[in-house]
Amino acid sequence: GKEDEEEDDKEEVYIPQYRERKRKFKHDLLVSESDNPIVQMTNAEILASKGKLEKLHAKDQAKRETEAAKSNLEAYIYSSRSKVRQDEDIEKVTTEEQRESHLQSLEDAEDWLYTDEGENANKTTYETKHKGLKDVSDAFIFRAQESSVRPESVKYAKKWIADTRKTIGTWKDKKKHIFANETEPLLQDIADLESFLEEKEKEQEAKEAHEDAAFTSKEVKSELSKRMTKYKKVKSKPAPKVEKPKTNSTGNATGKNSTKKNSKKDKKKGEETTAADEESENTSTPTKEEEDKEGGGRGEEATSSEE
Repeated sequence: GKEDEEEDDKEEVYIPQYRERKRKFKHDLLVSESDNPIVQMTNAEILASKGKLEKLHAKDQAKRETEAAKSNLEAYIYSSRSKVRQDEDIEKVTTEEQRESHLQSLEDAEDWLYTDEGENANKTTYETKHKGLKDVSDAFIFRAQESSVRPESVKYAKKWIADTRKTIGTWKDKKKHIFANETEPLLQDIADLESFLEEKEKEQEAKEAHEDAAFTSKEVKSELSKRMTKYKKVKSKPAPKVEKPKTNSTGNATGKNSTKKNSKKDKKKGEETTAADEESENTSTPTKEEEDKEGGGRGEEATSSEE
């Protein structure tokens, strides 16, 4: 139909391709000699010029830092105001009066920025105002974070206490080389940590959510870390080494086992000696009766020979 024809016409449209070409133009330069030669600067003039450049650079740097401090203050006002109004966790750990007071401070700082004083203030003034506002906002944010992190740190510490006590109880059978004078101080340290947690939890229960906490998760981690270090040191105590039987030059073991082998050899050798002694006794010098008997026999043999 018509639509197909229109599509065919569009496909047949030719798009020319252009190629960039570069041309070089040459011009003659006219050179003339000046009657006013450049005079070389003296050392004093060079130093003076460097001083001017350094002052200009310092002035420009100060201006950039002042503008950055002003910009940071303005950006913080907007971000902090939005967070205080919308963050549900901050709402849980602050009162309405605390939030409204901080929001008013943010608004006053914003209005001040557009006054003549605010427009022409220096870097230090902007940074001081910024810090004052940030301290209040950070306190809100910190309380909100600690409301969930602190209970988790206490839970972890209590679990470590229970597991460690159970492990130490098995050392009487599994690690007999660790003595009571080493485990008792360790168990006392663990008991002190447990008391610390119980005491701080009671103090925290007496406080309102919008008040500063009785303790922080960082304190729990610090106290726990001390006990963990001592525990690892005692646990890693190596067991005494058991000496293996020494071997002689022939490769045979010396000691209890070799003594048994030697005693068996000596016993066997003794038996062989006894048997040899008995045999030698049987073949020893004949008695007088045996000699007379043998002598008589020899005399009869001599008489017969004479006949």
